[in-house]
Amino acid sequence: MKNIQISITVFLTLISINCNKVQNTNFVMIKEGIGIEKVIVGKTTFNDIVLTYGKEYNKINHLNYSYEINYSKLGLAFYYKYADKTKTIYAIKLKSPFNARTHKGIALGRSKMEDVISIYGPPKWRTTEKGKTWWNEYKGIEFHVEKDKSLPEFPLNEGIHIKKTIIQIDIESKNNYQNTLF
Repeated sequence: MKNIQISITVFLTLISINCNKVQNTNFVMIKEGIGIEKVIVGKTTFNDIVLTYGKEYNKINHLNYSYEINYSKLGLAFYYKYADKTKTIYAIKLKSPFNARTHKGIALGRSKMEDVISIYGPPKWRTTEKGKTWWNEYKGIEFHVEKDKSLPEFPLNEGIHIKKTIIQIDIESKNNYQNTLF
């Protein structure tokens, strides 16, 4: 009988520990149209990014329109315009394993597109031909879900994609909203 009580106590303790891990997850707060942590779109520069996140990044030239500073191990990418001599960040892309959520509660890698729509409002679905995601854009922020490859690319099957988990969040300035990362 004592062995059963000990087993039950250990089991309940393990469950309690696991529940606390989920509840105590530390998220980085996303500020729509503003940024994350100390990174502010429209103010933070490439040099600031390197000082904050280090030199282990890939620099990608997007057709001489913009540069992407990609920290793939962190799930972070920052963009500045090719012709911008100050190298000011105008957009941020967040992906797994980055752990972030908006102040309205949408969590990267956890929330579904239907959660986004219920909180942020009617969808404005977007994609690009041969792109990997469908996204909804709101002022200063975009939420992406993976395209279902078993379906034709067009038209959008909203019933399927609305149930998908958010895999990417993009942040752009509310004041200079352009829907263009690159």
